[in-house]
Amino acid sequence: MVDNPYWKAYLFKTTTGQIGPEVSIEEGSGKYSISLNGTETMSATIVKNDISTEKLREYVREWYGGILFTFKGEALCACVITKQPKEYQYTINIEASGIRSVLNKRLLVPEMSDEDYARKLSTSTIYYDRRTLGTIAQDVVKYVTTVKPGGRLPIRYPIAPESMPTSKDNERTYNGFSVANLSCDYVLEKLSNVRNGPDIMFRPVKVEDQLYFDMYHGTKANYRIAQKAVPFWDLTVEGQANSLELISNGEVMTDRVFAIGGGMDTGTAIQVSTKQDRVQEGYPFLETTISSGQQENPSVLKSHAEAALQQNRTPQREITFSVHAWDTDTPWELGNFFVGDLVKIKSKGFINIPDGVNEFRLLNIHGFFGSGMVNMALQEDSQWDYLSRFEESSL
Repeated sequence: MVDNPYWKAYLFKTTTGQIGPEVSIEEGSGKYSISLNGTETMSATIVKNDISTEKLREYVREWYGGILFTFKGEALCACVITKQPKEYQYTINIEASGIRSVLNKRLLVPEMSDEDYARKLSTSTIYYDRRTLGTIAQDVVKYVTTVKPGGRLPIRYPIAPESMPTSKDNERTYNGFSVANLSCDYVLEKLSNVRNGPDIMFRPVKVEDQLYFDMYHGTKANYRIAQKAVPFWDLTVEGQANSLELISNGEVMTDRVFAIGGGMDTGTAIQVSTKQDRVQEGYPFLETTISSGQQENPSVLKSHAEAALQQNRTPQREITFSVHAWDTDTPWELGNFFVGDLVKIKSKGFINIPDGVNEFRLLNIHGFFGSGMVNMALQEDSQWDYLSRFEESSL
């Protein structure tokens, strides 16, 4: 069992957020991963001897219950049990996913009787306008957690709603005939993936015996989630980071992009963007295509092609390393930084990044329950902008 006073694990109920009994986790089994604009994942082996069979039966049920990891009393990662637990004589193995896994099974369609769905769904619509994309995302979540039978979830909304003048950039129509593409989670993903679309994260918060998921998202002022401070790690100082690795991927580099939109055969909408400066330097000429869904607006398609081309002018660079979960030498212990944060890294001696301080975007943190280290994956901030902001939602 993990014996570390900084770390604790609890069971909770999905729909109410009621925190139940504390559980013991087998050493080396409690794994968590948190990704930007994604669904968290967890796995753990619970030791059965430390909890009554009645409590295990009450909480350890697919979708009904979940597991929460805390660090120094603060919620770190909370996930719903989504797969059938594997039970043994003395332990239970659990696999769980973040609250977005529940939203993935909520469809953004009007609530009606089964008979009415058969007759009316294909002509139904849900329409949002005069608000930011972050506020649309918030309203979508509110809709699927209030109008559905038994739909409540312990989600709070710390970001105030924002209004905007109506324009094509901030209005959305969700048609019932597209029901196969209207899971709430997919709608949130598409809202994040447009140009200047908001980052969206559900951060767990423990208030005594109650668990909440606070929905944070970008705003009109900044599509990124606000942060109180910018974490800094000096990789030139021995001991601040371990297992350092820099990956440079040039497979996506290109000199011409064809953006393919809606239409069929000779009526297909296409726009192209080309730069030949690298050819003059001796590089081979490279071409690629991207799909822009059913988009037929030439200016929008052109912007897709231009953004994708700009995105892939240089290799994608990702840096991974591990830091101390708690460290008296820096203020950046686990819980003081979040996925999505802008991070400053000082480095020296890499051929693919300049010496000195560079800005990165924190895309993922992962590690093990009870561990003194946390692993991180980051990408150059300017590249992250292009990598995730050129796709125009077709919804």
